[in-house]
Amino acid sequence: MLISRKLKILLLIMLCLIAVESQGTTITLNDGQHHIVDYNYNTGGFWVDRGDGEILGTTLEIVQGGKCGVAVGNMGKVILAEGVLTGIYAEHNSFVTFLSGTLDDGYFGVGNSHLEMSGGIITGDSYSRGIWLRNYSTATISGGMLSGDFMLRDSSALTLVGSDFAINGVSVSLYEDIKDYATYEHISDGIYGYTGTITGTLADGSSLNNYFEIWDNGGVSNGNIYLIPEPCSVLLLGFGVLILRKRKMCGNR
Repeated sequence: MLISRKLKILLLIMLCLIAVESQGTTITLNDGQHHIVDYNYNTGGFWVDRGDGEILGTTLEIVQGGKCGVAVGNMGKVILAEGVLTGIYAEHNSFVTFLSGTLDDGYFGVGNSHLEMSGGIITGDSYSRGIWLRNYSTATISGGMLSGDFMLRDSSALTLVGSDFAINGVSVSLYEDIKDYATYEHISDGIYGYTGTITGTLADGSSLNNYFEIWDNGGVSNGNIYLIPEPCSVLLLGFGVLILRKRKMCGNR
């Protein structure tokens, strides 16, 4: 039986929450403190700043030896410094940072959540979900290994920091609109959008080769993928411009 794309997304949300809350007790952290997980919490998961109440800025950091599922919302913060996340669901203006470690089940961000990734590994789940963003959520990726798809809708944005980007095998200059190189087609259940495969090199040298979908709503694109140069490239470019200016000034003397 074929599963519609909309139903698939609902199932993904359920799977994220199940990964957090299955097999035992869920611990809710709403105290505004910085918590460290350096152990295998395989009997449940963590909810960080759950609900729409007072903004407390609670932080959960997973370090070496840590393994758990996490949901975060309401301006809460999650840091994956080492260890393993068995699943994560981010919502309500939350902030997630990946420095190292492994996320086993893809990233799902909704409700203006924010992801910053400079290292680590995201493995796609059974739906090939790598990074899925909805409802004005953002993700900035400058490093790490990514498997699975990128899916964007509801004015969400994915920023990739690196070089040598291409869409469907065609080189794309930095800052160009990738939708000009993508394929516009029917995706599922009356949903149209831009699709393609993006390749390139992230700022840390990691390779990209990921399928993407940018959903469309009534002819208005509901998200985008932005390509920006790595910081070193920007510095070298600026240095080159200064040298050219200096040579020009010397030649005019």
